[in-house]
Formats: sequence, structure tokens, C-alpha cells
Amino acid sequence: MKTRREFLKVSGAITLGSMLLPSCADAGNLKVKNIGIQLYSVRKEMLADPVGTLKKLARIGYKELESARSDKGNYYGLHPKEIKK
Repeated sequence: MKTRREFLKVSGAITLGSMLLPSCADAGNLKVKNIGIQLYSVRKEMLADPVGTLKKLARIGYKELESARSDKGNYYGLHPKEIKK
């Protein structure tokens, strides 16, 4: 159980921090511009149809990719230029 003194210290620190870093206090309004995806999370789809999967990911809005090693190599059998396209 926390004492009243500890509670006041923590509350004061949080208040001071939110005043010094207002962007942290207003995290609900942050906009992420370049959301990416790890291709490992869609590895089954990438092994079955890499080009079609990449097109679907692009349609959803993913522009940043992180590849993973697969049975077909580092880029699921594609060349980097094909992935970029």
C-alpha cells in the first residue's frame, strides 16, 4: 500500500512531466504517417502468392515493409525491385 507522501510525489511528477512534454499528455491526437508491417506476420500468404499479398497490403495502406527469411529466401522469391513496385 502506498503512503500519502508517495502518492503526492508520483502525482507531482506526472503533472510536471505532462507540463514539460505536452505531446505525451495528448497521445490521443498523434497521427502515425508511415505504418509498416513485418512480412513474417503474413508469411503463409506471402509463400502462396507474394505479388498478390503485396498488392493487398498496399491497398490497405502499408508502404513500409520488413522482410523475413522464408523457404524461398529473404524476399519470398522476389527481387527487391519487384517488392518496391
